[in-house]
This record gives sequence, C-alpha cells and structure tokens, in this order.
Amino acid sequence: MKYFVCILLLFCSFSVFAQTPITDSLQNIPLDLAFLDSIKVPPIKIEREVEEKEQQFVFCSGDENPARFEGGMEKFYQLIEDNLQFPKGAKKGRVFVWFVVDTLGKMTNFEIKESPNEANSKEVLRVMNIISKNHHWTPATQRDKKVKVRIAMPIFFMRRSKKR
Repeated sequence: MKYFVCILLLFCSFSVFAQTPITDSLQNIPLDLAFLDSIKVPPIKIEREVEEKEQQFVFCSGDENPARFEGGMEKFYQLIEDNLQFPKGAKKGRVFVWFVVDTLGKMTNFEIKESPNEANSKEVLRVMNIISKNHHWTPATQRDKKVKVRIAMPIFFMRRSKKR
C-alpha cells in the first residue's frame, strides 16, 4: 500500500508542476516594434523583363531563318582550318565552343564547353576572335525580326602529316 501511495503522489506532482501553455504566457507580453521604423531599406528596382530579353536566345525551327556565315559554312570551316595551329602542349581531340550570333551578325560570348586541355582552348578562342573581327554572319530571323542565336560547334585537333 505504501508503494501505491508513493506512486500516486509522484504522478500528482507531475501535473502540479506542469508548465503553462506558451500561448497564455505570450498574451501578456507587450511588444515594442518602434525600432522597425528606424530601419531604412533602399527601394529595389526590378529589371527582370529587360534581363530576360537580353539573355533570350531563339532556337530556329524549319520555318525560320537560322544564322548563316557569309560565304557559307564551308568557308567558315576553311577559315578555321587555315588559322588553327597545333600549339605546344596541345592534345589531339575535340573542343566544343559555343558562341552567340547577335542581331548585327557579330560573333560574341565565346565559351569553351569541352576541351582536352588549356592549350587547345586558348587556340580555339584565338581563332574565333580572328574570324569574328574579319567576318560576319547573316543574323537569324524569327517572324521577320532579327534575333540572337547560340551556336555550338566542335573543332577537332589532329596533327597534319608533312607533305614532301
């Protein structure tokens, strides 16, 4: 019986010393939010629409006119072949270069996406800069409006055999 009374007192003590709910205690605390008026936040200028238009690229479908290199793609590949050198430290392999043909027909924003090493990447960028300074593209059109397009192009590095 003593044990039963002790256990009963123990359970009763838990309920006597229990905490009050948080919601009851928070109702009586005054909140002073006057300090929020002293914080000055500069106005935010949202230019989302302008940025989207600048970064928007168009993928041409069959009914649209894609960008075309002056003289055709054969001439473009010939220019790459004529200017491309196999620099010291370069490896055989493929370099993927991306660039943008803007609404004026200029090649811009060169990006190397894949390359065997840094020497290959530098050589491809050098050749692309030479071509972009001296040659232009006919810009792509969509709904009779000139648009920017991104072009991905593989360039292969192979050692040429010496002609005798």
